[in-house]
Amino acid sequence: MKKLKFLFWLLFIGFFGLLVWQNLGFFSAKNSLQINLGVYQRSTPELANGVIIAGFVGIGVFIMLVLYFSSRYTAYKANKIIRELKKDIEDRTSAIDSLKGELDALKRVGSIGQEAPEETLDSESQIEDAEAQTAQS
Repeated sequence: MKKLKFLFWLLFIGFFGLLVWQNLGFFSAKNSLQINLGVYQRSTPELANGVIIAGFVGIGVFIMLVLYFSSRYTAYKANKIIRELKKDIEDRTSAIDSLKGELDALKRVGSIGQEAPEETLDSESQIEDAEAQTAQS
C-alpha cells in the first residue's frame, strides 16, 4: 500500500510539473490584481501569474490548517470533558452502591428487630446505647 501511495503522489507531482512546463508562458506572464470599491481603489504591482496562483493556494492551505487544528483542539477539549464526566459517573455509581449496601443492612436489622451492628454505628455513645438495649431484651 505504501508503494501504491508513493506511486500516486509521484504521478500527481509529475502531471503538475508537466502542466507548468507546457504552460510556462502563462505562468511567467505578468499581471496585476485590482480592486475598485468606488471610494477605495487599490492594485498590486505586476506579478507573475505563477506567484499569484501560488499565493492563493498558500492562503487556502493556511485557512485549511487553521480550521483543522481548531477542530482538533475542540475535539481534544470534548474528549477531556467526556473523561471527566465518566470518572464522575464511576464515583457516583460507587457511592450509590455503598449507600444501597447500607440500606440493605438497615433493612435486615429492622426486619429482625435488633439494633444495627456495631460497625455501622458512628460514635461510642451509640454503641453503648445499643449494648444496653440488647442487654435489657
